[in-house]
Amino acid sequence: MTLPQPGAGPTGAGSKREAVLHVMAAAVFLVFFQAYRLNATRVSETHSRPNAGIGPGRNRASLPRSVDRKEMTKMTKMTKMTKMTKMTKRLLAADQTRLGFIGMGAMGSRIARRLRDHRYQVTVYDRKRSKADALVPYGASVAGSLAELAANADVILSCLSDDEAVRGVYLAGNGILVSTRPGTVVLEMSTISPAASLELHAAAAKQGVNLMDVAISGSTPAVETGTVTLLAGGDAELFETAEPIFRALATHYFLIGPSGSGVSMKLVVNTLLGIGMQAVAEGIALGEAAGIDRKRLLEVLSQTAVVAPAHVGKLARAEHDDYSPLFGVGLMNKDFHLILQTAKLLNLVLPATAAAFEVNSAALRQDPGADFSFVIRQMESSVARKGSLNAPSETA
Repeated sequence: MTLPQPGAGPTGAGSKREAVLHVMAAAVFLVFFQAYRLNATRVSETHSRPNAGIGPGRNRASLPRSVDRKEMTKMTKMTKMTKMTKMTKRLLAADQTRLGFIGMGAMGSRIARRLRDHRYQVTVYDRKRSKADALVPYGASVAGSLAELAANADVILSCLSDDEAVRGVYLAGNGILVSTRPGTVVLEMSTISPAASLELHAAAAKQGVNLMDVAISGSTPAVETGTVTLLAGGDAELFETAEPIFRALATHYFLIGPSGSGVSMKLVVNTLLGIGMQAVAEGIALGEAAGIDRKRLLEVLSQTAVVAPAHVGKLARAEHDDYSPLFGVGLMNKDFHLILQTAKLLNLVLPATAAAFEVNSAALRQDPGADFSFVIRQMESSVARKGSLNAPSETA
């Protein structure tokens, strides 16, 4: 077939128009093709990102086996649905945010006081009215019910004792989620099981509530001085929005990952805390059994690099047999239980943690009101003081 030559009368002019049309069509095709490739790349990156939540990118074996996989996927989808869609995109600053706080225990009451020190308007609630009333001198208001607290709060915080208490406050027929407006923010600060935390996240998502688990690492004195560390799990945008509240409470605060990651990280941290305390107690027992002067032993241990900062202060208090509670032996016992329970669900064996749990349980039975460092006394009681290893034996 012979192609028409350019400029050859009417036929050449038609070919030129056709050529132009072909070039334009090719250009349009290239634009759409490049757009398609870019979108496909983004989708691929999203699904391959390791921390993209509970889904194709996350190790499914890391989920508690007691939770049905289909249900977990459904729960996660419900959590993602809220994704701050109904929440005003603004920082939760003191001059424009009303806070409601549930649980006026040792930690919760101190957190509420610190928020008041930073000029937040705070309404508090506790099942024991007297505990809530104790915050009135610090400028807090008291709610007579969970519904009243929810009606007067843009952000709800809670610091409760265990899974059962959290479920009762949020999921019961008269709980917070029944009364809370869609778009409300919830910062749940209790140390609970990851499974219970995920259950709460899913229930909140169904109500259009933006919930984040924000576990606390630190003792009551650290709360008072604002030196705790906060470990959060949930939406990144919500985390950024809540930063003014976090700054009022903590020197360090971290977004660990998706829903439930905050409480999971807290169990990791307290695994080290509990085992470390047991290791210190065993070291002290060994030193005393070997005949080292107790005061000198504690003094030198506190100067070594191997004793963690969280345990150094316990040595000075142990020197004076001061085991008054800063972090109670019962709270450590509860956390040991959560750690071992979670490990079992994950088919993980933690032998050192299990051994530390046994000694902690014995200390709890001996003095339920003591600090968790009371395991030092527990280990010392097992030392058979038969003199120093440096003393000459009778057969020498």
